[in-house]
Amino acid sequence: MTGTPNTVCADARRQFSRIGLMFLVGTALIYGVQFGASAIANAINPDLLSSTSYSLLIVMIPMYVIAMPIMALLIKRVPAVTLPKKHMTFGQWLIAFLMCYGAMYVSNYIGLILTQLISILKGKPGNQYHA
Repeated sequence: MTGTPNTVCADARRQFSRIGLMFLVGTALIYGVQFGASAIANAINPDLLSSTSYSLLIVMIPMYVIAMPIMALLIKRVPAVTLPKKHMTFGQWLIAFLMCYGAMYVSNYIGLILTQLISILKGKPGNQYHA
């Protein structure tokens, strides 16, 4: 990625779009393999899916044996691009850390609020670990 900042940005955006598309296709493939394995198992013996252990095996083995390797191959098809190296000063690292730390706290509070809302909708106590 060499050139003006605009072309570098456009190239990076195009590269991330390719990677994102491959992850989207891979995710759809994972879901397809899992649903397909469940449907086949249900057609062969519906009682298999009533057991949690068998259900997990039926879903996970095809995912790791079939879907994940294909997803890895799809992602490897995206051509590698070398990025220009840029050094960050200590101040830039500190600012990046503080931004990530703030984002972590905000995300945590959003998760807590969602969990509380779901527990209210289900009619169960929200935080069972507090006395």
